[in-house]
This record gives sequence, structure tokens and C-alpha cells, in this order.
Amino acid sequence: MVFESTPCWEFFIEPATDPMIIILAVAACVAIAIGVVKEGEAKGALEGVAIIVAISIVVSVSAWNDWSKEQEFRKLQEVYASSQKYFVLRNGKEEEIEFEEIVIGDVLKLN
Repeated sequence: MVFESTPCWEFFIEPATDPMIIILAVAACVAIAIGVVKEGEAKGALEGVAIIVAISIVVSVSAWNDWSKEQEFRKLQEVYASSQKYFVLRNGKEEEIEFEEIVIGDVLKLN
């Protein structure tokens, strides 16, 4: 059984759209703008850049965690699908087969 994997970029979307992360991103932009205007150089933007780095770390760790959970889930699905036996009516006889052996025309027996 083949499972489609989720594209990598989708794991970054959910944590990046969290309201707290958005508020922190706006705060970082404001901090950079105020720092540059007050200090007149890149040194004033240091606090804003630190916030952006923190946001990047949080989003990356969250995306990595979600990706690894999905990989574990896919492994469990494959193990479950391969270990299951199904009862079908094929050519008038009841047979016990694995999931991969089911073809069009088989009548699955549901319990």
C-alpha cells in the first residue's frame, strides 16, 4: 500500500500561521524599524533580528516534530496494512488474502 507523503513546506505553514508567531513577527519588524531609526545603523536592529531567529527556531522544531510524527504514522499504517487479512468472495469461493491482493471484482466480506 502506497501512502502519499505531505510536502515538506506544508509542515512549516501551520506553525508559521499561529497567532502568537504572527504577533512576534510584527514585533520583530517594529523592533528592527525602531532600532534602525534610533541607532541609525544595523546595531539597533539586533533585538528584532533576535526575535526573528527565535521564531525561525520555533517554527523549524515544530515542523520537524510534525514531520517525524507523520513518518511514524506512515510506518504504523504500512505494518497494519501488511498484517491484515481480508476475506473476499472470488469466483464463488471465500478466500483469505492480503490487502495488496484485492482486485476489481472481489466482494469483500465485512464483519
